[in-house]
Amino acid sequence: MPFSSFVTVVGTRLYREGAPYRYLGANMWHAMHLGAEAGSSGERARLTRELDRLASLGVRNVRAMAASEGPDSEGWFARERESSLPGLSEVLRLGQRPTPWRVVPSMMPTPGDYAEGVFAGLDFLLAELRARNMTAVLVLGNMWPWSGGFAQYVSWAEGDSPIPYMPPEPGGDWDKLQRYCSRFYGDPRAQELFQAHVLAVLTRVNRVSGLPYASDPTIMAWQLANEPRPMRQVAAYRAWLDATTALVREHAPRQLITIGSEGRTPFPQSYTGIDFEAEHSHARIDYATVHLWPQNWDWFSPLDAPKTYERALNRSLSYVRDHVRAAASSAVGKPLVLEEFGLARDGLEHTAGTPTRWRDRFYADVFAELLTTARASERAPLVGANFWAWGGEGRPQRPRGATEALRGAHVWQQGDPLVGDPPHEAAGWYSVYDDDASTHAVLASFANALTGIDEAERVELERARSS
Repeated sequence: MPFSSFVTVVGTRLYREGAPYRYLGANMWHAMHLGAEAGSSGERARLTRELDRLASLGVRNVRAMAASEGPDSEGWFARERESSLPGLSEVLRLGQRPTPWRVVPSMMPTPGDYAEGVFAGLDFLLAELRARNMTAVLVLGNMWPWSGGFAQYVSWAEGDSPIPYMPPEPGGDWDKLQRYCSRFYGDPRAQELFQAHVLAVLTRVNRVSGLPYASDPTIMAWQLANEPRPMRQVAAYRAWLDATTALVREHAPRQLITIGSEGRTPFPQSYTGIDFEAEHSHARIDYATVHLWPQNWDWFSPLDAPKTYERALNRSLSYVRDHVRAAASSAVGKPLVLEEFGLARDGLEHTAGTPTRWRDRFYADVFAELLTTARASERAPLVGANFWAWGGEGRPQRPRGATEALRGAHVWQQGDPLVGDPPHEAAGWYSVYDDDASTHAVLASFANALTGIDEAERVELERARSS
């Protein structure tokens, strides 16, 4: 029977049906798009197979986008892009082509105008998760434009101002992009559009299960956004956090709320604007999150793994422990989820069948730390881990070579199978494929160990209640 109760927070712990709820989770940002109707590029049969595989590994939670924004196409000459010449399909679309660096078709092509076939993918996903006793974290926004995100809201609010994309856009600049995206917090029109979207999702009734979203215990938590960074808009960011959590709590009072923070990051607070303790001490934030990216942060090189791994692991574990202490502190005192972490395949290969020895070792070492923390104290705040990311049956169509510079041809494009890597990164970079047997074994072992800890604590709780 599917779970019928909501996940609740008691101190620094999660509980469901009165029992401890620790979990292994998967990031599957594209699950809504896989669950979309066939006419909206969905692959529902594949999604059910993917969820069956995850359930068989002991995965209990899926983190997925509940938003994708923006036009699905743009003028062919709207920007320079490494690509082939337009073919017949582009000519027939009168010079339009898929908007680059984002997933299409989108859920909301224009403000307030929903593609029902894509939105229905969220209905299907939730119904399938419920049938497997799994929960969902639904992400309502995105700092990064691979789903449209804050950049698209800013563009709409400013009369379709051009988005300064990140690499691999020719001339792309991460700093310019972040400054552009952070205008979202202080723009009244952008906020109006975003809050309207949040309300549309919160008040939706699932057309598969018949359950209102706000009454569905499958939704463990609503996440404000993926990796929101205040940058220099700290006051406006805090106002956005307060207003959005108030809206979610009003319409979905029994479901949890979290920010989606990546944590302190190795970058200066004066740059990112992130204050982990201050943000997570907010009364309506139920649990904290942290993301861990040793290669992105230049701690680890897949091309020189033997020389860089130990240092990268030590820095990674130190980073996790730092956030465990912060979450357990009197200033926060809330559960913590290691919500994103991953490592590339050996030698920076992306194709299926290539080795994953270093990634498997990294997963095992991180999981060992999490288990040690969980066993050390029943009040330990670290309650879950979502690996990034489940690619499953998806495969890169034009795999990037280990020493190649990232080009547009290497990323997901419309018509390609969806993978775990978003459409601005090399397809297959962090994806766990359905035939990565050694990685699956590490995941299943961790899930079993968590279940054992939870079962032991459940027995102790029952003994204490009956005595």
